Amino acid sequence: MLDAISFALMIVSPNLALMGLGFYLQKTGKINTHFIDTASNIVFNFALPCLLFFSVIKNNVDYDEQLALIMAGVVTTFVLFFGAEAYAKIFIKQVRDKGVFVQGVFRSNMAIISLSVATNAYGVAGTSVGAVYVGVITILY
Repeated sequence: MLDAISFALMIVSPNLALMGLGFYLQKTGKINTHFIDTASNIVFNFALPCLLFFSVIKNNVDYDEQLALIMAGVVTTFVLFFGAEAYAKIFIKQVRDKGVFVQGVFRSNMAIISLSVATNAYGVAGTSVGAVYVGVITILY
């Protein structure tokens, strides 16, 4: 059991450390909103698409084996979306906040966090499987 906990901590600790560093740098004023916006644009418009493309191209990906994973992602996305819509309709009073809440629930940071975790856990093979999943789910979004 301790081996499983140690393995899980080794997988998620780089993400947690990077988030902590970002929080610290922003709180101390070493990075500002302009830097964060610029870095986000670079990551989402250039780095992430390149990572997804090269991960799929460089590895042998068996799409039939991933069908169950992709279908689970599609079903989960729809459940989260409609569940968040129902929750927002009942509990969120401000109309302008409902869309923000719903998008935050079903989109989250799946591409960034999950690809990092898959790479830490399974190496390059995990990245290629995650890249196909992220590509399909992104189209659904």
